[in-house]
Amino acid sequence: MAINAAEIELANAHGPFSHGTWTGKGVTIGNEEALTGRGALIVSLIRSAILERFSLDDLAEMALVDVGCYDGWVTCQLAQQLPLRRLIGIEPRQKNIDKGRIVRELLDIETRCEFRWGSIENLSEVLQGQQADIVICVGVLHHLR
Repeated sequence: MAINAAEIELANAHGPFSHGTWTGKGVTIGNEEALTGRGALIVSLIRSAILERFSLDDLAEMALVDVGCYDGWVTCQLAQQLPLRRLIGIEPRQKNIDKGRIVRELLDIETRCEFRWGSIENLSEVLQGQQADIVICVGVLHHLR
C-alpha cells in the first residue's frame, strides 16, 4: 500500500529527510544523496558500542536518551535493534519532532520511542527527574559554542 499524492505533498512539505531513510507501506522516504548509508552506519556503530558494554538482559532494564534527535530516525532504529526499556529523543526544534511524527504516521511506522522538545541546556527540566543509563548526542557538537 503506497502513499497517495496528498501524503507525498505532506512529506515534501516537512522534508527534507536527510539524516536517514524511513521505510513503510512499501515506500522509502529520505535523501542522503552523496552520504548514502551514513545514517545506517552511525546506528550500527552506536549499537555495537552499546553491545560491547551491556548485555541484552542489562539493556532490557535501561533507558537511552538521544539528545538532538532531529526527526528521531536514529532513536527509532535503535528501538528496533536493541531491547531498551525506554528511549527518549530530545530535540530543540519542534519542527523536527513534527517531521518525524508525520513521516511515521504517513508510513504507518509504530515506535515505542518518546519524543520531547528541549535542548542540551535544559535536560534536567525536560527529563523531569527521570534517569538515563545511556546518552547519545549524534550531530550535536557542531551546534555548540
